[in-house]
Amino acid sequence: MGSKFIKYIHLINLLAVVIFLNGCDGCNTTNLPVKPDKKALQASEQQKYEVQLERLDQELFESTATEALYNKMEAKYGYFWGIYLNHILGIGNPSGKNNWEALQSFTGNKEIRGLYSKSNSIYRDFTPYKEELSKGLSLYQYYFPKTFLPKIVTFIGLFDFAHPFTDSVLGIGLECYLGADFKPYRASNINYPEYKLKFMNKHYVVSNTLKAFAYSMYEPSSTRQPFLNRIIQEGRILYLLDRLMPLVHDTIKMEYTTEQLQWCYANEPQIWAHFIDKKQLFSTSVDDYSRYLKEAPFTAAPDFPSESAPRTGIWTGWQIVRKYMQKNPTVTLPQLMREKDYQKILKLSGYKPR
Repeated sequence: MGSKFIKYIHLINLLAVVIFLNGCDGCNTTNLPVKPDKKALQASEQQKYEVQLERLDQELFESTATEALYNKMEAKYGYFWGIYLNHILGIGNPSGKNNWEALQSFTGNKEIRGLYSKSNSIYRDFTPYKEELSKGLSLYQYYFPKTFLPKIVTFIGLFDFAHPFTDSVLGIGLECYLGADFKPYRASNINYPEYKLKFMNKHYVVSNTLKAFAYSMYEPSSTRQPFLNRIIQEGRILYLLDRLMPLVHDTIKMEYTTEQLQWCYANEPQIWAHFIDKKQLFSTSVDDYSRYLKEAPFTAAPDFPSESAPRTGIWTGWQIVRKYMQKNPTVTLPQLMREKDYQKILKLSGYKPR
């Protein structure tokens, strides 16, 4: 490459990053990476939308698991109850004979009850999260007024499904947000990697839930496609979060540490030069998807140092979309999410970091 990655960020760039990492209560919102849509915020506040919330976790663990309770939960949660039993807990279909006894065994297990106790000590009162989710989904309804918004259901699972969703329900597996110091995360049968643990806490519940909702609506195509297409599809998801959570730090949306975000801004020209030099943009290699899009401690690709941020492809796609929307103010959010010409987005963004 013509230019090498650098480890530290210049002071002037660091100050720009700190402005939006430190929040914006009382600050000039023009310093945010994406200027908040005041019209949308005012309209959503007037609407006073309140998300429908169900606490499956509390209902299940604070009642005696009997056949009658099993039938009651099946009637109340419908299709999602089947998802919970069959896919999340692995008990089987709701119609299975004596499945309520298997559920009773689950809720009576000492370790599982300890898991619920830890979760409930953090999330007994879910009101603050409900309010933030309501704000985000209200903004979504402003931009997409004909969309049916899902009910939110909190539950305790087995660490495999943080945000399952159906046509009408978006789930939150609270066992995935108990904090990096939660010892079972390091158990041999769970063994989450250390780089992931720092993001498994209450600060990421709302952002990750809204991100899961966005993926349920606009999940990037699973078919093999050019790298450029995929990173812009991923970037649109994060831009949608910009609109649903306009005052939330980029570190939260991207699940980055402050240092990782600083690294991306310091090395943005080098990242883009790498993609150009390696002819990455039109690659359809599955390995390239893994290197630049998947969760990892850093970007494990040629020339990238160990202090690099992970998922640099997604981050770059995000910056392209931000530039595109900034340069083309007449493009609406629905138009952006429907656009299939990804080379057009790149061209009209004028994205050429220096």
